[in-house]
Amino acid sequence: MEKTKKVALISRCLCNELCRYDGKIVENSLYKKLDELFTLIKVCPEVDGGLKVPRDPCEIQIADDKKLYLYDNFTKQNFDIVTQDGSSKLDFYKRGCLLARKLAIENNASYAFLKEKSPSCGVKYIYDGSFKRKLIDQNGLLVEYLKDLNITIVSSDDLEKFISENFE
Repeated sequence: MEKTKKVALISRCLCNELCRYDGKIVENSLYKKLDELFTLIKVCPEVDGGLKVPRDPCEIQIADDKKLYLYDNFTKQNFDIVTQDGSSKLDFYKRGCLLARKLAIENNASYAFLKEKSPSCGVKYIYDGSFKRKLIDQNGLLVEYLKDLNITIVSSDDLEKFISENFE
C-alpha cells in the first residue's frame, strides 16, 4: 500500500509558472522534488485575487512603522498594499490570501512553501513600502492568514535545507 503524501500549499511562482509581477519565470529546480514528496496545491494570491501578469510591483505600507497585524476576523488592519503611485491593491491581495487559506483548510495542508520577499508570501522578509528595495523583518499577508492553522511555513530561501534535513 502506498503511503499518502502530506498536502502543502506552494507559491505558484516556485512551480516555474508565469505569475510573477514582472512577467518572468524564475526556474526553481526544487519543484520536482517537492512534487514527489507532497501533494501540492499551487497558489498565487496576487493572480488568484484578480491581478494580471505583468503588473505594477506592490509593497506593504504599515502604519506607524509597527508590525503588520490583522484583527476582527481579517476585516481590519494597520496596513495597505500599494503600487509605487499609491494605488491600493489590498482588496486583490486579501481575496487571493483568503482563497489560499480556504484551500489550506479544505485540504488539511500541513505545510506551505512560500516565496520570500513577496508582499503575499514573504515568510521572513518583505520590502518596507518605500520602493527602495529595503527589506524588513515582517511576514507577507498570506503568512498572517495561515499563522493560526498549525501549518509549517517554509521560506523559499530554506527549501533546500528543509528537504535535506527531512527527506534525505
